[in-house]
Amino acid sequence: MLRAGRIEVNPNLEQGHRHMALKMIKLVGLDKEPSDNPNVNAEQKDRRWRERRDAWQVAKRALDRLKRNDSIDFREQIVETAIARGYFSIWMSVFINDLEMLKLLLRGFIGTAIECYDDNGNYLKRDQGAF
Repeated sequence: MLRAGRIEVNPNLEQGHRHMALKMIKLVGLDKEPSDNPNVNAEQKDRRWRERRDAWQVAKRALDRLKRNDSIDFREQIVETAIARGYFSIWMSVFINDLEMLKLLLRGFIGTAIECYDDNGNYLKRDQGAF
């Protein structure tokens, strides 16, 4: 999960998967406290959090605009914007309550394993990562 540039482990994960997710977040350095303040994580040069935050804000604005102007053309434009920006999980999180958008995003991001999602756009639990 992601909120304003911060990565968080999904609280619905089982204990074992939660532990693996936490280890992965630490391994790739996504556990750093986002800050432009040099006194917070002074050694930190990684600014990926800012890119995630910006993508989150763009996605939220797109959702707000979609609520005011819902059309297939606008939905397709949102998918194009999402693909150009990246951060698939951000777009899926922001549009979690819009099944049509979830399906468009799943189809739009080339290489996404659609079989990993159910008919409602929910990620399917896979035992040991296999189907």
